[in-house]
Amino acid sequence: MKEILDEDPEFLDLMLFTDETKLHLVENSVGGNVHVRCRKEERLNPDNVNGSVKYGGGGILLWGCMGHYNLGVLHRFSENMTGENYSREILNDALSTSISSMGLEIDDVLI
Repeated sequence: MKEILDEDPEFLDLMLFTDETKLHLVENSVGGNVHVRCRKEERLNPDNVNGSVKYGGGGILLWGCMGHYNLGVLHRFSENMTGENYSREILNDALSTSISSMGLEIDDVLI
């Protein structure tokens, strides 16, 4: 990769970097326990108790991309992530929308 960039610095203009992330709607929905040290008679004090949501409270899955000069669209998945959904929502829809919004041609971009 370094050799390619040394030969042609404009090569970077054609690269897209993509990533996805899950954001949880409730703070401790990932299953992490929080321990509070307190006296026995203070255990149920509201300052020492964190609320919880059954089944984790949900979250949203986001996908985005960026190029050398521009950002692509931020895409929120409408369903659970499967290979079929990823292919349909990202590769067919969000990626092509992002590329065209950046003023690039799909045949010129390296992903």
